[in-house]
Amino acid sequence: MLLGRPKPEKPWRVRSRPLLTENELEFCHRLEDALPEFRVMVQVSMGAILEPDMDEEDDAEPGRFLSIRGRFAQKVVDFAIVDDEYRIVALVELDDSTHDADRDAERDRMTGMAGYLTIRYDSRDKPEPEEIREDFWREGLLD
Repeated sequence: MLLGRPKPEKPWRVRSRPLLTENELEFCHRLEDALPEFRVMVQVSMGAILEPDMDEEDDAEPGRFLSIRGRFAQKVVDFAIVDDEYRIVALVELDDSTHDADRDAERDRMTGMAGYLTIRYDSRDKPEPEEIREDFWREGLLD
């Protein structure tokens, strides 16, 4: 049997895409208007804001760190609201028809384990800036 050369890889390409959809961009402006004392970060990787909380037993298990990290590292939070020191005040999700309640609950459970509050809004019924501000006040996030 003759071994031939490996088949050359087909060239591949990439292209740019907008960071936010039109809907997300419009909502981002509502968040900025509602919360001028904070900064609004968009499309934040959960891998940038979460890390596995390992104990000695976890450390003894090979691959455990990557196994836990793999549960969230590729996921993205729509918006992170941060203070002037870039400490996260809250996470905001804009739920559209692609969101699944069970998966969202699991994501909220993970971010909640790390001490983050997630505030969810329905994309089809986005609140006005005044309502967003009231929600943050009601959650004790504003003075």
